[in-house]
Formats: sequence, C-alpha cells, structure tokens
Amino acid sequence: MPAIPPSRAIQFYEQALQLNREETGNVSFADYGIANVHQLQGDLAGAKRGFEESLALTQKYGDQDWTANAMWSLGNLSLQEADFVGARKMYEQALTIRTSAGKKLSIAETQLFWSQKKLPDNMKR
Repeated sequence: MPAIPPSRAIQFYEQALQLNREETGNVSFADYGIANVHQLQGDLAGAKRGFEESLALTQKYGDQDWTANAMWSLGNLSLQEADFVGARKMYEQALTIRTSAGKKLSIAETQLFWSQKKLPDNMKR
C-alpha cells in the first residue's frame, strides 16, 4: 500500500478534528497527528503548535496517556532544536506521568531512550 501524501494526511486529520469537535470536544489526537505530519515535513514550528494544542486539550480533559505523549513529542522537538534544557524538562514530566500511572512499558521505553541517546552529560540521568 503506498504512503499517504502529507497534504492528504493533514486533510484526514482536519476532518477528524471537525467530527470530534462536534461529538466530544476532544480533538487532541487529531492535533497530535497533524503535528506529526508537520514534524515529518521539517516544519518544526507547525509541529510545535500542534503538540502544544494537543497538550492543552489533553490536560483539559485529564487524559494522562496523551498528555505524556504530547510532552514526549515536545521533548523530541526541543532536542531537534538543541534545546537540551527544554527537552529534559518535557521528558522528565512525561516520565513522571507514566510512572504515576504505572505504565511499565512506557517507563521502560523512556529509560531505554535515555540510555541510548547521545546527549550532553548535563542531560543524562
């Protein structure tokens, strides 16, 4: 199956935004998806906007899993921009949420990520 072009993917996510806005008001997953497409296209500003919108909505609706995902993605963006302090802050917040929720797989993935990244010494745990 061929990959969906980014512009088409954004159209699908925008349709999902509209449907979810009408039905539930929670559109965080669609914002998150749009942000991922922007990130894949190299549009870091667009990605950051989308992840921040997703984060705000997930916090509003109390969705801890997606809150941690949005924080993790914002950490990844910060890392891409060499903002190591910002990246660490987001990663630590995501790990705190995952730990408090008892998400053992997510905790293990987070710890594996930290151990494999070539990060400045002041970022390592």
